[in-house]
Amino acid sequence: MNLTRDQIAKLNAEVDHVAIWTSDQTQYLMSDYWEDLKANTDGTLTGDCEDYCLTKLHLLLANGQPIDSCRFVLVQTDPAAKTEFDHLVLKVTDADNGDLILDQRYPKQVIKLEEYPDFIYAWGLGVHWMKVKASEAA
Repeated sequence: MNLTRDQIAKLNAEVDHVAIWTSDQTQYLMSDYWEDLKANTDGTLTGDCEDYCLTKLHLLLANGQPIDSCRFVLVQTDPAAKTEFDHLVLKVTDADNGDLILDQRYPKQVIKLEEYPDFIYAWGLGVHWMKVKASEAA
C-alpha cells in the first residue's frame, strides 16, 4: 500500500520536528557513519543527512510504504554556488504525486522532484552514476 502525500508529509515532519543535525565526527568520532538518528535523553534525535534518510525510510516502511518506491539519492549543490557539498536525500515515488523528495534542509516539507531547488542530481544506477539536472529528471 502506498502512503498518501499527506501521510508521507506527516511522518517526515515528525522526524524533522525532533531531529537536530549533528556531524558524524561529533557524534561517532568518524568521518562517515550510517545509522538511524540517535535518540537522546532529552527526546531529541541527532545525526547527519544519511541518518535522517535511514530513519525516515524505516518509518515509511513500518507504516506500509513499499521499499521499491523509496530510493536514496545523492545530490550535489550547484558548483557555481559557494556552498557546494554532497548531500543525501530520500526520494519516495507516490502513484498520485510522482517523485517526492524528503530533505532535512527543507524541514517539514515534501517537495516534488521537479520543484526541488538548486541541485544537480546524481542518481545511483547499479554501480554507475548518472548526473542530471532536475529539469531532465522528470
